[in-house]
Amino acid sequence: MIDALAASGLLDEPEVAQFHRTGHFVYESGDHGDTWLALPLLFANAGRLQPAAARLAEKLRPHAPDVVCGPLIGGALVGQWVAHELNATFVYAEPRSTVETAGTRYAIPRAVRSTLRGKRAVVVDDVINAGWATLACVRAIEDQGGTVAVVAGLLVRTPGGLEPWANRGLAIEYLVGVRWNTWPAGDCPLCRSGIPVESAP
Repeated sequence: MIDALAASGLLDEPEVAQFHRTGHFVYESGDHGDTWLALPLLFANAGRLQPAAARLAEKLRPHAPDVVCGPLIGGALVGQWVAHELNATFVYAEPRSTVETAGTRYAIPRAVRSTLRGKRAVVVDDVINAGWATLACVRAIEDQGGTVAVVAGLLVRTPGGLEPWANRGLAIEYLVGVRWNTWPAGDCPLCRSGIPVESAP
């Protein structure tokens, strides 16, 4: 992972070491994993984020989206740059307090929901792990009459972060594929070994 991040241009050398932390963590999806990423570092330097978003936009251009949607917070920060590069409308999806069976529900703000009806959309996230926030955005777009052509992230957990989209018949684009381990809470080997869950840094 360290080499891939260092080569990506998303972080500078000192930040790469700060970005990646190993331990025992619980993600938004409820899954457990052995890695935590310091995502705010991706957005600390707009001069680095903008060209990264431009590279991601070039991968998305063949999909010809009308609308780019990103989940708050990180996906929206990337998505707005991507929308600018593609000359597309930008909307964001925000988490709501209602909890579904798997993950948090996201919703498009009412004022911009009409921009999705009949439109071709792409969902952009900062990092796709289990993909719950990204999938929640897909559902939110479909609820408003839009069609999602592709999902994308700056970083994607590979290969696990690719599987949900293949199962749905959706394409996925990304800049960097990185490896770490995740498990359903009931199958977590770290829990079985008695390793305590750490608080998010």
